[in-house]
Amino acid sequence: MGRGRGGGGSGLRGGARRVETRARLCYGLVMAKLSPIESEFATTEEAEAYDVWFRAKVQEALDSTEPDVPHDVVMAGARAIIEKHKADAARLAR
Repeated sequence: MGRGRGGGGSGLRGGARRVETRARLCYGLVMAKLSPIESEFATTEEAEAYDVWFRAKVQEALDSTEPDVPHDVVMAGARAIIEKHKADAARLAR
């Protein structure tokens, strides 16, 4: 599995390990079969691993002491990326 994803012997520490344990307890019995209509994951294990990874990343962000980035700054950066891609696509279409 990829770095940071859960699973047995994943090497997760602290909060991530607690999230992994909680996910296994909560979802291990509930998610027996996965339908492509209901889930983008092929197996329950993949879904559980992603859930553990995602929850750990969210907790990491919540626990971060880095300064917040204002919404306007983030949106300006996103707009700049979109405009660059539009300009590149227009240039390639010529």
